[in-house]
Amino acid sequence: MTSHDPSSVTPIYFIHDWYTDAASDWEPQQLYFTNRHPCRFFSLPGHAPAGEAQMPPRQPVLDVALSRLVSAIQEESEPVSLVAHGISSIVALKAAAFLPGKLASLVLIAPAYSVAGPRWLARLASRWPFPGVFLYLLWNDPNGEHLPLFQRFQRRRAALRSRWAAAYLRDLIDRTEFPVPEELSELHICLIAGDSDPLGSTPQAEELNGRLNRSQLIRYAHLGHSPHLEEPIILNDAILSFLQSTSKKGWRRQWRKLRNWIKNLMGGQ
Repeated sequence: MTSHDPSSVTPIYFIHDWYTDAASDWEPQQLYFTNRHPCRFFSLPGHAPAGEAQMPPRQPVLDVALSRLVSAIQEESEPVSLVAHGISSIVALKAAAFLPGKLASLVLIAPAYSVAGPRWLARLASRWPFPGVFLYLLWNDPNGEHLPLFQRFQRRRAALRSRWAAAYLRDLIDRTEFPVPEELSELHICLIAGDSDPLGSTPQAEELNGRLNRSQLIRYAHLGHSPHLEEPIILNDAILSFLQSTSKKGWRRQWRKLRNWIKNLMGGQ
């Protein structure tokens, strides 16, 4: 894949989690990235700052956040990179569908952790029009049933044929060609999770975890709920490396490699 260094032209939008604020959530990133990229620190309107009563995010509030984010990015002269933490990852994913050609890459940091209402997120996921993107969301909601979040989505939709993540993914791959939506065909995605056991505690899942951790296609790290704050040196280097290695030209080939890799991971066709 041909690489290029977008650091001189690609703005980065840092979007904070629902229960934090922009000033505190991205402090290590402000110090690290400001001299390398044009940086924007985007706040979710109506969020619950740290120390206040934690009210779950509601759909109208996230719609406002999405509208403001899309409007801001549309004013940029260059494609941007989005770095989102917690619930803001949902806003970032939806923004990707509204901004063809305006996003260079997407980094998701622990996107499932801060969701206070699993049922609300399940409803949102059932309406999300690009199911292939959810292959990147493979870890537990610690407030839920100790099952992978995507498993619970499918169970509620009566589409899960097996209780094990491996069998479910294999079945999904067998039934789906994973077409890349045009809106996302140029988008590079880096996943940074904070759960030490993202697929559950079954023997099958533990074996999958070991393989996922060695993957070169999904960036994965056991770094806690807020790795950008808890391990900023590791996290910042990972993000910078990802941004410097992205290539629009090579994304479709990378997606095909990802699909083949997952099929091999799950034990064949």
